[in-house]
Amino acid sequence: MASITLNKNSGPGDKSALVPGGIRIGSPAMTTRGFTEQEFIATADFIHPGVLITLDAKLSVSGSKLQDFMKSAGSPEFSVD
Repeated sequence: MASITLNKNSGPGDKSALVPGGIRIGSPAMTTRGFTEQEFIATADFIHPGVLITLDAKLSVSGSKLQDFMKSAGSPEFSVD
């Protein structure tokens, strides 16, 4: 919804690589595009609210399917304006 593309990656403590708990931000690609420390910080500042919204939305989902989550996450209750 925010037009930010990331890769899902497993990390320490994950029980399965099929359900990863982390994201990978392509820092080499970002530096190639001229990102400096300030842009890295700004990128994290964009991603963090999205993670918080996702966690809140996940708690309100009644089903376990992606479509259930997307319906919940797309509701006005979880929008950021």
